[in-house]
Formats: sequence, structure tokens, C-alpha cells
Amino acid sequence: MTPRRKRLEKRNWILFIILMIGALSMLFPFVWMTLSAFKTKADVYSFPPRWIPTVWTWDNFKRVFEMIPFLRYYLNSIYTSLLQTVLIIGISILGAYALTKLRFPGQKVFSMFLLSSMFVPSVVTMIPLYLVVSSMGLNDTYAGIVLPQISTAFTTMLLSSFFAAIPNDLIDAAPGIIQVAQDAI
Repeated sequence: MTPRRKRLEKRNWILFIILMIGALSMLFPFVWMTLSAFKTKADVYSFPPRWIPTVWTWDNFKRVFEMIPFLRYYLNSIYTSLLQTVLIIGISILGAYALTKLRFPGQKVFSMFLLSSMFVPSVVTMIPLYLVVSSMGLNDTYAGIVLPQISTAFTTMLLSSFFAAIPNDLIDAAPGIIQVAQDAI
């Protein structure tokens, strides 16, 4: 083995050890949290800390469901995220198709405005969006959560690049294909 190869191997081992220490320090809080979820209150607050619970218990999980309506919160999150996703995709498909395949006055200006709106941080729009939602009386409603989130330029621009890759000839052929499919049925 050449001296250069030995130096590289030694450097790789040192780098490996440093990365493993970093990885273990990142995993430690998750392992501690998971083990603490199964501990009794006495085990959690004991000093010196105990790594492994003396008694494995599911009571902590049971108490979470008794103290707060966790399942309701979980279903709310699923419902709002699915609704937002469907609406964002639907609206963005229509907008992206119009931006890339249709010609209309002010198309370039509108496209640049849409692109430049992506540079505005969401934190800047948070309070104005809250004020709009509040003035519409949509506080504490699904619509108050979903509607402010569906105006995203990112998805429209992403889908615009997809539609730009589709040849216009293929789109022009679509009505003929649809007619053939209808005749076959």
C-alpha cells in the first residue's frame, strides 16, 4: 500500500468517526424521547437518569388521548392537508396550462409577477392574510385554514415547466383522440 493511500485511509477513518459522533448526537434526543414515552413519571424524573425504563408502560399514551382530543386534531390535519393539496394542484394546473399554452395580452408581465411573488417570504404575508381571513369571519373554520394557503406560485411555475415540455402538436391531436375513443364506446 502506498503512503498516499495510507494517509487517505487514515483520513477516511477520522472523518468516519467524526460523522458517527455527529450522527449519534443527532439521534440521542429521539432515542431518549422514545424511551421516556414508555417510562413512569418516577423514571423520567429520577437522578441519575435511567436509560431503560424499570417498568414499561403504555399509560403515557393513554393519558394523551384522555387529556386532549388527539384523534380529532389528527383528522383535522389530514382533512385540511388533503383539501389544500387537491385545490392547489387543481388551480395550479389550470394556471400553468394557461401560462404556457395559451396566448393572451400581458402574459409575460403576469408570468414575471407570478415568478417575483415567489421571492416574498411567507412570514411577511402572514399577518395580512390573518387580517383578511378575520375580516371575512373565517376564524376557526376549515376555510380559514385552507383558503390562504392555496395561492401558491411555486406549484404553478413547477407545472408550467411540465406543460412547456409537452409539444403543441400532441395537444392539437387530443380532440381527434377523444373522438376516436368516444366512437369506440
